[in-house]
Amino acid sequence: MTGWRERLCFVAVILFGLTSVSPALYGDEHFTGWREVPGHGATTLPDTATTYDGKLYLFGIGINDHAHYVNTFDGTNWAGWALVPGGGTTNLADAATTYNGKLYLFGIGINDHAHYVNTFDGTRWAGWAPVPGGGTTNLADAATTHNGKLYLFGIGINDHGQYLTTFDGSRWSGWSNIPGGDTTAADATVSFFDKAFLFAIGPADRHHYFNLTSGSDVPRYNQVFRKATHNSYWVNGAADRADAFAAGPQQRVLDQALFEHTRAFEFDIHFRNYHPGEFDVYHTDSQDNSTCYALEDCLELMRRIDYLLPNHEPINFIIEFKEIALPLFGSSGCPVCYQDHHPSDVDRLLWERLGSRIYTPREFLERCPAGYSLRDCAKDYGWPTIDELRGRYIVNVIGNYFRNDGWGHY
Repeated sequence: MTGWRERLCFVAVILFGLTSVSPALYGDEHFTGWREVPGHGATTLPDTATTYDGKLYLFGIGINDHAHYVNTFDGTNWAGWALVPGGGTTNLADAATTYNGKLYLFGIGINDHAHYVNTFDGTRWAGWAPVPGGGTTNLADAATTHNGKLYLFGIGINDHGQYLTTFDGSRWSGWSNIPGGDTTAADATVSFFDKAFLFAIGPADRHHYFNLTSGSDVPRYNQVFRKATHNSYWVNGAADRADAFAAGPQQRVLDQALFEHTRAFEFDIHFRNYHPGEFDVYHTDSQDNSTCYALEDCLELMRRIDYLLPNHEPINFIIEFKEIALPLFGSSGCPVCYQDHHPSDVDRLLWERLGSRIYTPREFLERCPAGYSLRDCAKDYGWPTIDELRGRYIVNVIGNYFRNDGWGHY
C-alpha cells in the first residue's frame, strides 16, 4: 500500500490549500450541532446510511440482540427504529448502497463470518441470503455502484487482502483479489468522476491510502473475441502427397502468435505406432506437412510463446482426436500396428510441458460454492477476467471419426 503515499500527500496538499484559502466555507459553523436521531436506539458499532426513493435510510446494529435496524428520514420526520425484516444478526457494521431501483444492505454472519445481502424494492425486503461466491471476513463490507454495476468490497480473514465481487443485475462475478495491499481495518468506497475509489488503512503505519479503478472494466474471458486457426501446424510441405482434405494457415505457430495475434491453436493427434504413450501430429497421412511432428513438439512451441510473451492473453490449446482407423486410446494390436495409448498419457505430456500454466476445471470451480457443476458455475458466476487469466492455457479436446467420442469424458 506504500505505492499510494505520494498521491495521498498530493491530495493532502490540495485540501490544505483549500482550507487555508477560505476557512469560513469549510469551518464548523456550517454544522448545526449534534442531536440524537429520534427513536432512542443505541449501538456499539458504526452506523451506515444511504438514500433511496427520496428518503434517507440509516442502519444500526442492536447492542443486546445484534439485530439489524433501520430508521428512515423523509426530509421532515424520522420514522423511528424498526427491525429490518428477514432476521439475521451480526457483530459488525452493515454496508448499504442502491442499485437498479433497489436498496442493498450487506451484513456479516456472526458464526460463519459469511457475507449476506438483503434487498428492498420500496415495498418489501427480500430477506437475508448469502452473497454468491463464498468468502468470509472479520470486518465490515463496503459497497458502492460504478459503471453500471454494484461493487462489494471485503477483507480476507487470513491474508487481510482486499477482495471485490461485482453484481451486474443478473449474476455476481465471484470474489477476486485486488493486488497491491492488505489491511486490518474495514474499507470505505465511493464512486466519483467515473471511477470507484477504495480507501484503506495501512496495517503498519495506520496511514490512509486509496486505490481506484481505471475507469473501464476488464472484460471477462467469454466477453472477447480471439483469433483462432484450424490445423495450426499445417503447411503444404509435401506437395507430392495427397494429404486428403487437409488445409491450414501455412504459417509457423510462433509467427501466428507474435504477428497475427492468434490466441487459439488446434492440433490433430494420432497414436504413434509401436511407441506407447506418444502421439504424432498430422492431418490425414502426411507428417511432412506438420511444423511440429509430435504433440510434445507442439507443446514446446507454447513454451516458446511463454518465453517471448510471458504475460500473454489466455491461449486455447485445442486437441482433436483425429484417429480414423482405430480408436485413439486403448491397448491393442493388429497385423501392422501396436497401440498402448491412454488419456493419462495426454495429461502427462500437457503437464510436463505447460505445468501450472494450465487453467484447470478445479480452479474454475473454486470460485463457486461446493457442489456446483462447471456449467452452473459458468452460468451463475461467469468466467475470470482476461487479466486474471494472463499467461495461462485452456486445453480443449474434440473427438472425430472412429469411436473417438471418449473426449466427452476426458
